Amino acid sequence: MNVLCISRPALFCCLAAFACQLHAQGKGPSRTIWKGQSGNYGIDWSSTGLTVTREANPLSVFDAAAEAKAAWSGFVRNANGAPMEAEFTYRLLSAVGPYLSLEEGVYCDCGGAHPTSVKRFRAIDLERSSQRSPSPASLTSIFPERNVLAALLGDPIVAGALGALPKPESLAALLQTLEEETVKVKDCEYEFPDDLLSSFAFDDAQDGNVSVQLGLPSAAQVCRGEMIQLGLTLPTPRAIQAWLRDAKERRRGLLLVDSPRDGRSAVTLFHFSQKGNGKK
Repeated sequence: MNVLCISRPALFCCLAAFACQLHAQGKGPSRTIWKGQSGNYGIDWSSTGLTVTREANPLSVFDAAAEAKAAWSGFVRNANGAPMEAEFTYRLLSAVGPYLSLEEGVYCDCGGAHPTSVKRFRAIDLERSSQRSPSPASLTSIFPERNVLAALLGDPIVAGALGALPKPESLAALLQTLEEETVKVKDCEYEFPDDLLSSFAFDDAQDGNVSVQLGLPSAAQVCRGEMIQLGLTLPTPRAIQAWLRDAKERRRGLLLVDSPRDGRSAVTLFHFSQKGNGKK
């Protein structure tokens, strides 16, 4: 969808239009990817949207389209009328009770030497969220800190990043150390994001344990848009046992092992562009 800004007085109107306009993936009608419940929430994931609502309230707790529009509006405000193009993608990874996990991607050809492309995992605590204000979920609000620390220290990717460094004795110290390190896998370098404990999805549950996947984005421009996963196995806390059982049995909720993942056909995509007004 292209919009041409001709004059500076018209710029404000154009910005307002940008915030309201989007092109969703595909030219045909919306196609449902997954629809169901998780805890007290209803989830509707399609090729043209991803929304979450409380069962007793029609207002959305999370709306991917609204987030994409707001992000694009921010890009446009800083563009000074230059031509630019952006894509935002959303993939539902898991839904366990009030914990929603997504894979989000952002691509922006925003006038730099190279386009920007980032992919990440994002976990949301729906119970603490309000309309237009999703609240991040943290592993340490679900699992004991000592278990998270032990699982991270036992992971080969984390061990590779630490190398010969002494093992940190606290989770806070480990996270601080990892923020300054990268890990090389094949030909790419990956980094530990500062919100690592909120970059997770529930993968599977078995024998009193739950496997969790964390996303590590690329740290090098040559591998922009790439991501690897770090896997942890943690004892299942009693507080989430019923939710995990419902998701495992596919009654209410979704685990990553069962999440649709058919390439770009199992993703919500929003595309925006502007031709620019010829001014810098």
